[in-house]
Amino acid sequence: MVCSWVSAITLLIAGMFIMFNKKFNKHPYPLIATACLLNSMYFSARFSNVMMCKYQTFNYLKSSMDFLSDITGGLLPKVSLIKLYTVMQLTYKVMTLESSYLTITVNSFIFLDLWLTIKNPFQPR
Repeated sequence: MVCSWVSAITLLIAGMFIMFNKKFNKHPYPLIATACLLNSMYFSARFSNVMMCKYQTFNYLKSSMDFLSDITGGLLPKVSLIKLYTVMQLTYKVMTLESSYLTITVNSFIFLDLWLTIKNPFQPR
C-alpha cells in the first residue's frame, strides 16, 4: 500500500515537472506528462479505498461531520454512516473506472506514437 502512494506521488511530481517545464514543450513530452498524471490518479484512486477501509476513515469523517452539525446549530444536517459510505464507494468506483480507461487510452496513444516513430523515424510528427 505504501508503494502505491509513493508511486502516485512520484508520478504526480514527474508529470507536473514535464508539463510545466518550458524545455519539454515538443511533441512526445506533453503526452508523456498526461500519462504520468493519469497513472498517478489511477494509483491514488485505486488504493485510497483500501486505506479508508483499513483505518476506518468513515467513522472519523462521520464524527467530524456530526461535530460540525452540532456547532452550526443544525444548519448542516447529520449524515448517516451508510449514506456516507455509499457516496464514498460511488466516488471510488467512478474515479477508478475513469482513471483506468483514461490510462489505457493515453498509454495506447504513446505506444502507437512509438510504433509510428520506429516504422518511419525520419517523418516529423
